[in-house]
Formats: sequence, C-alpha cells, structure tokens
Amino acid sequence: MISNNFIDKMNFCFLVGSSRSGTTVLTKILNCNSKIVAPTAEQLFLTSYINHFSDRKSFSEKEIKIIINNLWNLLTINKYIWNINEPKLYQNLSANQNNLTFNQLILHIFYSYNNISDSKNNISCFIDKNPHYIYELIKLNNAFKHSKFIFITRDYRGRFNSIKKVKKYFVKAIGISWFIQQNKILEFIKQHPNKSILIKYEDLVTAPKQTIEKICDFLELEYEDKMLKHYEFSYIDYTKLKINKKTIDSQLKWHGNSNKPIDSSIKEKWKKELTKEEIKLLDYYCGETGKLFGYEPLFQKFSLIDKITIELLHRPLFILIYGFPLMKKLFFQLPIKLQRLTIKAAKKISGIE
Repeated sequence: MISNNFIDKMNFCFLVGSSRSGTTVLTKILNCNSKIVAPTAEQLFLTSYINHFSDRKSFSEKEIKIIINNLWNLLTINKYIWNINEPKLYQNLSANQNNLTFNQLILHIFYSYNNISDSKNNISCFIDKNPHYIYELIKLNNAFKHSKFIFITRDYRGRFNSIKKVKKYFVKAIGISWFIQQNKILEFIKQHPNKSILIKYEDLVTAPKQTIEKICDFLELEYEDKMLKHYEFSYIDYTKLKINKKTIDSQLKWHGNSNKPIDSSIKEKWKKELTKEEIKLLDYYCGETGKLFGYEPLFQKFSLIDKITIELLHRPLFILIYGFPLMKKLFFQLPIKLQRLTIKAAKKISGIE
C-alpha cells in the first residue's frame, strides 16, 4: 500500500511546448532516467479533474470510483500505454481518502503508470507532458505550487513544416498560433524564473547530451547515459496495443519518429520544403516573437500590398486560433459525465479511439 507520506516525497514537473516541438521525444528521453517517471503518452484527466477537485483535501468512495472510471474517457488509447492496475490504484486511494489532496491524488495515479515502480526503485520525480497546458499554466501553478516547468520551443517554420506532414486541416491556423503560445510561455517564465527552464528543440537535436544535462541540473538529478538511447528504452510498439488500425496509423503518423534516434538534419528541412509564400506568412505573424528565441525571420519588411493581402486572407484564422483553445477550456469545465458522453459521440463519428 502506498501512503501519502511516501507520495509527498515525489517532485512534480510539467513539460510544456507547442505541438510538434519535440515534447514527445524529450519525454521519452527523460523517462529513461532511473529516478524519473515521464509517461510517454499525454493524458487529459488532469485537465478535466483540476476543474472539479483541485481544492479538495479528502475524497469519498464514490468520487474515487468516478475518478478511476473516467481516466481514459478522453484518450482511450492511453489506457493501454499507461497500463495502470486500476484495482491496486483504487486500494491506495481508498486507504488515503480521508486525508488526500488533489496533488497527492494525481501523484498516486502517476506512480501507477505502467507498473513503473516494479522496474524503478528510486523514483523521485514525475513529469507530465501536454501541449494543451500552455493555456492552463496559471491554473496548474496554483494547484501544484511546488512544481517545476520545462518549456521547449521550436523554430516556427520547422514546426509548421512538421505539422504539414501529419495534419490535413487548419494547418495555417495551427502554425500562426505559435507566437501566441510562445508569448504565454515567456510571460510565465518572467513571472516564475526560479521554477522554469526553457529548452530549444534545435539544441536538443544538435547537442542532446548538453541539453539533457541542463535539464537534469534543473531537476537536481544526475544525468544518465542511457537517456540518449530512448529509442531502445522508451520504445512504444503501437501495433501491439489493443486498438484499431485507424488509431494505430494516427499514432505512428504523429509519434513514429520519437521511436527513432535523434536526427539533427530535421531542424533545417523547412528551408527546402516550405514555399516562399508559407515562410512569408509565418514571418509576418511569428517573426517578432521568433527573434526573442533567436529565430531570425527571412522576411522582415512587408509592403502595404503584402500586409493587406495577408490580413485579408489569413486574419479570419484567428477565430480558430483563439476560439479552439477557449472551447477546450470550457469543455473541461463541463460535468465529467457530460464530457464522457460528448467524447463518446465524437469517437463514434471519427473512428479514432
């Protein structure tokens, strides 16, 4: 039985970055450290539960059952990747229910990840990766006051190029949204410099050892050589999971490269693969923010015709850029039962688990 006193010794860290910025591969690298548990598949239960239980200091039997039964409503596939022994988790939570904070509850769930305690005996840090957290930084910081934040950023043009290869819809809107997301990250770092670290994707792929050592120092942990063999130790064979072929193909499209060794040539591909028009659009919206990270725009001056054309064609995308994250935030505030029914209907329509 795992006690709250044992759980309280664990540190909690959030790994945050825009999608297609290296969050998955960095998670797999960190998960190879013997003292770190970093689930390689992001979850949405924390985002859902934080709106309903964040101020709790005890839980009823009914609430514990609701929490466990609804862990995977939003991302069914991750039930098989996390591989939690739910009866055992229920026993641990029930044994501590009268003196159980929200922080402790989440740590208990993370400690149950893939029976990791059977293979790692000296766990001291949990890392939770999720791009959506960019829009929940204040809420997360308030709920987990002693947590740390690892931020990773990527050249907006390289990220856009990566999105094009895996996404069919709203690609330009997702690409433009980069500057909004990075400004949120910079604002948080400015307010909480002592609990934040910023990593560039380009540094991770060109100088992986030095970059990982920097993160380990931030977490007050020792660097371990096997961390750069993530493709061996954190490999996920999606074809062996109990999911349909459509979902397997989707996962391989989005995360297949994270099962491979780091390829430093990736960071330069956008220069050959993006069109002049695509680069101009991205530089127009993201260039000034990009300079703050050392990403110099190729187009720094725009004619009046350029400005009018870009604004007329692409400013409407901001409805998606601002509207979709807001809709997600509002969705997670819905009653858990209503969230479940909504997602169930969406899965039936899409065929993705």
